[in-house]
Amino acid sequence: MAIANILAKNFKHIQPYLIQADMKISLEQHIQRSLFSAIFLAIALTLIVFLAFLRKIDIILLPLFVVFYFFGLYLFINYPYVIAKKRAKEIDNELLFAGKHLLISLKSGVPLFVAIGGLTKGYGELSKEMKKIVDLVSIGTPLHTAMKQVAEQTPSTSLRRMLMQLVNSLLFGSEVTAACQAIVDEIAKDMELEVKEYGQKLTPIVLGFLILGIIFPAISVAFAIVISTLIGGIIKLNELTLLVFFIIIALFQYIFLNVMKNQRPRVI
Repeated sequence: MAIANILAKNFKHIQPYLIQADMKISLEQHIQRSLFSAIFLAIALTLIVFLAFLRKIDIILLPLFVVFYFFGLYLFINYPYVIAKKRAKEIDNELLFAGKHLLISLKSGVPLFVAIGGLTKGYGELSKEMKKIVDLVSIGTPLHTAMKQVAEQTPSTSLRRMLMQLVNSLLFGSEVTAACQAIVDEIAKDMELEVKEYGQKLTPIVLGFLILGIIFPAISVAFAIVISTLIGGIIKLNELTLLVFFIIIALFQYIFLNVMKNQRPRVI
């Protein structure tokens, strides 16, 4: 598709995220899919708005469709970035435990390649990265080259650092077990710092949620009921108003829970 090829030149920064997200398609194919997906999303949103609010106002539908289309196109084109970040977090969540598994295997005298093969199951997205190393070595790629290649393509900065340190140990002939021990200790310290920082952030965030998500809505509803009773001719509090109010509160709480989830350290 010509349009997809033209747009691909302006979205080359998405290519690394396609690799990190493990999406086995080209940049042109991704953009082409995004163009079509944005059309369907724009049609659906425009119909919803039309049926819910604007049945008698047709002139605004076309501008709305255009806005929804470009909004959807932006979301779909940047979708690999979201998936890559999600994979990075899932890999980081398993990295300490996988690192200890690798360390125990190396201390037991297991070769590095066999130890890596033991990580190909049970560690989610991290196991997929380890399997890539095993597959590359199985077709004749040297172990250090396979590890370096996966390190360059993984979305996790911590895993990249871990693999590159092991690669350096292999290339320079230093003790791999000692390098693995240092990496595991470093990851454990990083996680400990994350937990402490999370504890410092938690108190003001929870306090803000209690005020804006619980206390303020309760007081607002009570105040609105009193005002509507006293001057009902001016201010009317009906079921639709309450429904919209509660939808806004529910949306706020959903956003808050997602913020808390994203702020949560890897070990929690």
